[in-house]
Amino acid sequence: MKSVNGEFIQGTAKKDSRLKKFGVRAGAGAMALMGSASALANAGDPVKDQINTAVATGQANYTLVVVGVIALCAISFGLGLLAKRLSN
Repeated sequence: MKSVNGEFIQGTAKKDSRLKKFGVRAGAGAMALMGSASALANAGDPVKDQINTAVATGQANYTLVVVGVIALCAISFGLGLLAKRLSN
């Protein structure tokens, strides 16, 4: 063990050489992985786009069905009221 200013340091040369040997490779690999992940995130995902399109279409169809049911109820109520008035 070496002592520098009263603090013991051991094996720093070995750790530094490992960092130099593997640190550059690990850093390059991490940067490549992050770069490819951000490239995929920015690219349009066709499956996600199809799902979003299907959801929007489904919401439009749901709105159309609700409006149709309300209109059918209003028409049937109006015709029923008219038939009731004409029969009296």
